[in-house]
Amino acid sequence: MEYINTYLDKIRLLLEKGGDPELLKELTDETRIESMFMSDARRVYEKFKAEEISEGDARKNLQLLKLYVISQLPEHRKKVMKSYNTGVLPEHDAEMDAEMDAEMIGRIVEFIEGMELQL
Repeated sequence: MEYINTYLDKIRLLLEKGGDPELLKELTDETRIESMFMSDARRVYEKFKAEEISEGDARKNLQLLKLYVISQLPEHRKKVMKSYNTGVLPEHDAEMDAEMDAEMIGRIVEFIEGMELQL
């Protein structure tokens, strides 16, 4: 099963490139994060509709995405912000912005659940 999670893919790229300003912005900006996860959920659904993946694999991927958003995304974002708060992102204060907006997390989860219902 292919696991679609662009956020994790971008963290891997960040570790490889080390402090890339554009990647840092993508991994810390809540609007971009929300868009990224919604896009991933849509992509899973589209792969299912195109019969590239089974319903079971689509459901599993969406469940894993949802679990990631709830349990690991806030912590991973916080670690990215603290690890790279070295002037690369001057508009961010790692301590001030470390907590994610709970409403945004809720919107992402609701969107993923909506995609699950369409399977």
